[in-house]
Order: sequence, then structure tokens, then C-alpha cells
Amino acid sequence: PELAEKGLSSLFWNVEKPLVPVLARMEDRGMQIDKERARKVRETFVARAEVLKQEMVAEVGPFSPDSPVQVAGILYDTLGLKILGRTDSGAPTTAKWALERLAEDEPLVDKLLDYRMYTKLVSTYLDKWLSQSSDRIHPSFNQVSQHDEEDAEGATATGRLSSSGPNFQNVPYHTDAGQLVSACIVAAPGKILVSSDLSQIELVIAAIRSEETGFLDALWENLDIHRRTASRVFHVAPDDVTPFQRYIGKGINFSSIYGIRAPLLARRLKVTVSEAQMYLDEFHKAYPRFHEWWYDTAHEAERLGYATTMWGRRRYLPALVIAENKDEWYDGDKRADSMAVKGTVADMAKAILIGLDKAIPGVLVCQVHDAFLGEFDEGDGRKEEVSKVVVEIARQGWGKYAPLIKADKKEGRNWNELH
Repeated sequence: PELAEKGLSSLFWNVEKPLVPVLARMEDRGMQIDKERARKVRETFVARAEVLKQEMVAEVGPFSPDSPVQVAGILYDTLGLKILGRTDSGAPTTAKWALERLAEDEPLVDKLLDYRMYTKLVSTYLDKWLSQSSDRIHPSFNQVSQHDEEDAEGATATGRLSSSGPNFQNVPYHTDAGQLVSACIVAAPGKILVSSDLSQIELVIAAIRSEETGFLDALWENLDIHRRTASRVFHVAPDDVTPFQRYIGKGINFSSIYGIRAPLLARRLKVTVSEAQMYLDEFHKAYPRFHEWWYDTAHEAERLGYATTMWGRRRYLPALVIAENKDEWYDGDKRADSMAVKGTVADMAKAILIGLDKAIPGVLVCQVHDAFLGEFDEGDGRKEEVSKVVVEIARQGWGKYAPLIKADKKEGRNWNELH
């Protein structure tokens, strides 16, 4: 009765329930690991982490970068950095979000973030893979969460599929280190990995839901949207955009639709905060509806107490309702906007998994965000049908905007070749 009352019956019966056996079959198939490559990558990461540790110790004296207590002492006592938040026990936080802000003013924090990245990749992925007797890893896929953030099993509040043992969805594929890890995931002998990716789907969904005509026009014309944004931000003709400017345009596109602020954008793009603020200002001038929709979405979530996806999935946001300052409201705002875009993509992805499993049975092994991964026999002609099935399902319910939703196909011997 509660599902019907909240308009969630269709989501449950048509998406979540039929997805259960699909995920079970994916878990059973598992994914192949190249253990020899994994050993070499592990050695590389351990060595890099040790170099970073010695450099930090040389700067501030002996401490363990693995100890939150000792890290807090170095950051807040030795270096005198501003305490941006506290843990539930009242201790100064050393969480990633705080370190990313502190890194803007203190180079040592950048090294600490890199150290954590390498050690986490080793402990979360490489060590677990190497400790198993089999070369085949069988992840557990986590379907739903009742919590605002990831729960103990890694299920997400937006409805996005995750996995544990380990969480393949959290491999940082956009980084050089993450690509070394993903290259350890390979096709079994005689098989090939095939991936179908929804093209820039979060940008497309954000443009549709915000009705940002400047962005939509570029998508309809099949223009390079990152070059288009760079052209507007830097006030140059599209043909005169440099590779660096396009890189900036791409970073702004994927960040600004979620209302990101200048300090974090500066870290992501490796530019100054003032430069990042200038880029954001120019982006909002070029695409004003994004900014307006961002706030409209947050205010609606504040009024209702929750944000929704296009499928009606809810994410309750009590922190947004009771926010006592701008920073707290902004954090809730980001969650509301993320639900509207990423949550909608997550629901779409689940529907696609169900359709793929039915249309091309026996091949699905994983899904990460907007990519669907199958393992085919090398001569299996069905691999040519993957993107067709993905697009057909993804376009359902989008009316006149359906043609904007597209997908491509990649093949490779390892997962990194698919990115």
C-alpha cells in the first residue's frame, strides 16, 4: 500500500523486482582477473605511496598517514589549517571532502590525497583479487539503499547499482591509477569484452530536464558540446578552441550541472580558484537555465522533504529542510540535483539491464554508471546488437527528446581498453 501511495508501484514491479534474477546471473558469471598484471600494478602503487609518505615526513616530521588522529594533528596543529568539520565523536575531520578543500592552500594535502588513493586501490582491489584462489571474481551487486549515503554494503541513495567484494563502480576510471587497475579486469581466453556506453547521458538528461535551449540546440546539431562550452567561456570561435580550452570546457560541463563551487572545480581542473570562478560565471551566462533549474530543484526538494527521479524514486533530504547555514543547504542542494540527474540515469540503467538480459542472454557481467559490460565468445555475432538494445530501451518515455539519447560500442581484451 505504501508503494502505491507514493507512486512507486511501477518502479518496484517493472524495474526492481525483475532486476533481481538479472543481477544473480551477473554475479554467477563473475569477471576475469589478470593476476600477474595485478601483482605488478600493486608493486607500483606500493612504491609510489612510500615515496609520498617519505616526502610528507621530510616536510612535517614523523607521522602515519594511515592514522586519522595523526593526520588531524599534522593538518590542524602542526600546519594550523582551518577545521572544516568534525566527526560524530567531535574530532576534526580528515574526510576526503575536507582534504580537497584544504589542498587548495596546502600542497602537502595533495600528497596525502594521492597517498590515500594508492593505498586504497591496493587494499580495496588488488589485495583482494590476489588473495583469491580463483582468477574469476564474483562481485555482489547492491540494488537499493534506505540511507541517505552509501550503506554498509555500498548501495547508493540515488538508486545507482553498486557492488561489493569489491565495488567495481568505484574504480576511478578517469585517473591514470584507476586505468591501471581496470586493465587487470580482462576477458577469459577465447572471449572478448564488449561495452555499450550511453553517450554523455548525464549532460543530456540535465539539458532535457532543465530545458536549457543553448545546450539542447548544440545536442540537436550533434556539435562537440565541450568545444561549444569552451568557445563560450573563452570567447573564441569554436574552430579556434585549443585542446586545453576544450579540456576546461569538458570539466565545466560535467561539474556545473551539479552546481559545483569554484574551490572544488579548481582542484579538479588544476587551476586557481579565481580562474574556476570566472569559468563558472561564464558558464552560467551561456547556459542560464542550468543555474535556475539547479535552485528550482533544490527548493522543490526542500518543500517536499525529498527529491525524485523521472521514475518517481525518492531520496529524502532532511538535512536540506533543517539547514542552518548556506554550506549545509548547499550540500543538500547538491544531493537533490544529483537525484534528479544521476538518479534518473540509475533507473534508466536498471531498465536497460533487464532488457539486455532478455534480448541477449548469457553475456552480462557488470554495469558501471552509464556503461553495460558483456563477455562474448570472439565469434558471437550478437555483440553487434548490444548498443541497439541499449538505445531502444533508454529512449522510452522521452518523447521528442528521445533521439538525443545515443550509445556507442567498444571492444577490448581488458576493461581499460573500453574507456
